[in-house]
Amino acid sequence: MIIIGGATASGKTDFAAKLAKLLNSELISADSMQVYYGMDIGTAKVKDETLGVKQNCIDIVYPKDNFSVFDYRNTAENIITNLIEKNKIPIVVGGTGFYISSLIYEFSYGFNVLNYDLRAELEKKLLTDGIEPLFFELKALDPESAEKISINNTRRIIRALEITKSTGIQFSKQNPQRKKIRDYDMYVLCSPNRDERNNKIDSRVDKMIEDGLCNEVENLLNSGVHFDTQSMQGIGYKEWKGYFNENANLNSVIELIKINTKHYAKRQETWFKHQYENVKSIQINELDSCIANIFENATRKFS
Repeated sequence: MIIIGGATASGKTDFAAKLAKLLNSELISADSMQVYYGMDIGTAKVKDETLGVKQNCIDIVYPKDNFSVFDYRNTAENIITNLIEKNKIPIVVGGTGFYISSLIYEFSYGFNVLNYDLRAELEKKLLTDGIEPLFFELKALDPESAEKISINNTRRIIRALEITKSTGIQFSKQNPQRKKIRDYDMYVLCSPNRDERNNKIDSRVDKMIEDGLCNEVENLLNSGVHFDTQSMQGIGYKEWKGYFNENANLNSVIELIKINTKHYAKRQETWFKHQYENVKSIQINELDSCIANIFENATRKFS
């Protein structure tokens, strides 16, 4: 399996599409937001006809529904199996580390999960509402953990909720060991410098606004999706809550999306740097020269 990873706005989808064309294969998206129907602009989806290759694991869930890492793994595994049966090399592309890890390790890696956005949300609830609501939420999701963890152990309660909600598997059922289940070649696209990456993010967000991101969010709300729904926790969507509650103006929303996206990109880079073995880094300005080597290496191994 080939994995093309990287931070948001790194150009990984275009790069993976070029590789898929050379290998006569398909892409398997590893993006936790692109799985949702109707969330196109804020997730920077690119249509199959534009890329020139088929993309899997995109537009497979309605925004009102929850979708866990476990659900993703089951869906993607079927696609991987089908591609291999057709003598095609699976090409996974995306920036959601949990999704990628679920395909290369036994599904027991919960103790390695670091979901900073969710953790910040839980810590904010702790400050505003105290520990009791969080404890009772854990009790509803994972009674066994709530039985073992003291209500005074706020750090442990937040960690248990972070892992349970991120993976879709109860904290009490997780195994701290992780074992690799398949071989892979992973290539991570890296920006030459932070300023260039941030400028790309600014331009991408401005383009989303021009393309009608505000209307997309409004259509989602009108369809019955609300800001507490799992799908609306993604960057590019959650920032609109104040705007539609008439507590924030458009410019502040745009700026907040840019700030949150840059923070997320930094966390993605850290994730890919420390979570996987034998990662091959590719600088953005080296893409064309690298793709031939990747193609040659992939065809040699597959044959």
